[in-house]
Amino acid sequence: MFLVVPAGDGEIRYRMVAAGIESRVGARLQGRTAGEIYSPELATGVRGIYNRVFETRRRVVLRGSFVTFDIGFLEFEALILPLRAPDGTMMALGSMYAFDNI
Repeated sequence: MFLVVPAGDGEIRYRMVAAGIESRVGARLQGRTAGEIYSPELATGVRGIYNRVFETRRRVVLRGSFVTFDIGFLEFEALILPLRAPDGTMMALGSMYAFDNI
């Protein structure tokens, strides 16, 4: 599971990331922004997904594959759900299932 929050100017920050996800993708994600983790092109796409969740307050289901930091290709499914904090701030709670390497 993971929790993503807005970080200003359209940026997002991974506030909490399960150790299993970080181990599977081969990188520390918790506390980092999309711009710190991904290439500029990929960061733009990732920001777009989360900002859409924040703005529409609708879930997103993803299925795809990507190159991880140290283990090659990873096929995954992810569910991202909108959450609203008591102060009105939007967040995204997600879960990711990674299939065996393809």
